[in-house]
Amino acid sequence: SQTQQARVFLGWIKYILEDNSINTITALKNGILFSRLVYKLTDREVRISPGSEPSNLFYLSSSFSILEECGLPIAAITCTYEDMDEGDEETILSLVWELADFFYIAKQFPDCNGLWKSRFLAWCQDCCRQSCGPRGVSVTDFHKSFQNGLALCAIVDSAVKNPNIISMSELKADRAESNLTLAMSVARRVFGVPALLNPWEFSAALPDERSTILYLAVLRRCILAGPVDPIPLDEADDDLLRAAQHASAWGA
Repeated sequence: SQTQQARVFLGWIKYILEDNSINTITALKNGILFSRLVYKLTDREVRISPGSEPSNLFYLSSSFSILEECGLPIAAITCTYEDMDEGDEETILSLVWELADFFYIAKQFPDCNGLWKSRFLAWCQDCCRQSCGPRGVSVTDFHKSFQNGLALCAIVDSAVKNPNIISMSELKADRAESNLTLAMSVARRVFGVPALLNPWEFSAALPDERSTILYLAVLRRCILAGPVDPIPLDEADDDLLRAAQHASAWGA
């Protein structure tokens, strides 16, 4: 849903910018903020003449120029910098997905010419084979395959490489929230992966594919970067733990 995407995409932006003060996705209509995001994704800054006081539209239009110079096909995007200035949520969400697709996800699969989906699925399936063997967990898409949490557990388990942290043989497919909570908690603690989604959003009847893909893209990058030091529980982790207790009690 648009509401879920707005929250998930906002979480991704906060993570990329390392800035938790951003409250809404429509805050990107602020040209300075948007130029910061563009800089993080492209390593290109908006150039300001000494003594000038650029307008919001200047920052937005200059940022769009940088995106185009970096290869993003601006002509194929329905959002313009004038649209950004108006702050329409649906329009901004569309652009954020294009940025995530081109600069964050596709860059992880540089030999795919932007057609990364099948390669990403193959990576997920390979992780599951490492954890469960060839007849274990199957990944064929970015929605239903992740609903019961076993695939996410297997991916994290393959990266942790410690069978005592996630015991795959003990997990049950009918305890989706418990499985998802476990995987996301371990991913957070070991690899520093932010909880962009809630477990019940993964297990919804119609999971949002883009939200799932973005979480998995962050997970993959963090896994490839290697483990981080254990971090204290924050409020998001507390929510996950309460969801795990609820799911375990329900499934017992």
